[in-house]
Amino acid sequence: MRRPTARANRIALLAVGLVLTAGGAAALARGLDLRPGLLGASHAPLIDEQARRYAADHWWFWAAVAACAALLALLGLWWLAAQAHTDAIHHINAEPDPRHGATHLSARAATEALEEDLTASHYVRRAKATLTGAATVPRLTLTVTLTADTDPGAANRHIHQALAQLRHAIESDRLTATTRIHIAPARH
Repeated sequence: MRRPTARANRIALLAVGLVLTAGGAAALARGLDLRPGLLGASHAPLIDEQARRYAADHWWFWAAVAACAALLALLGLWWLAAQAHTDAIHHINAEPDPRHGATHLSARAATEALEEDLTASHYVRRAKATLTGAATVPRLTLTVTLTADTDPGAANRHIHQALAQLRHAIESDRLTATTRIHIAPARH
């Protein structure tokens, strides 16, 4: 997930959480008759006769309710679409000079080969690789989970060797890589 999408998720979830918490606190306060002058008495209906008459007498009321519901639905669909969007690229341009033709390598094939190479080692429990950026100048994000009893130096050398093999395979020394290394907890 992209960093701006994650930030927007946290902000939106915080706002929704605050609104729901305030609504729940108001409902609890009304149910306990803490502020009957402000929130109404606990035994009184939420929508009284005056509110029902107001909605029936003003044609625009239900149109405004429908517009708000449609807006919330569109915001929800936008949020769902944003969750599916990533910066991952689909292919790498292996031929830097377009005058010599076009050679494309599947980004998925390259990352899967790197993941398999890493997980074949007894040092690595899991590996997840993603290529982002432009097809001509890709960037690699690599997350590696090492076993608990691993030798960090040997694991680091193995990761560097696998990255060198990937750079050689795609014929690009310009591939930048960000590597996150985690150590799995020991199994008992």
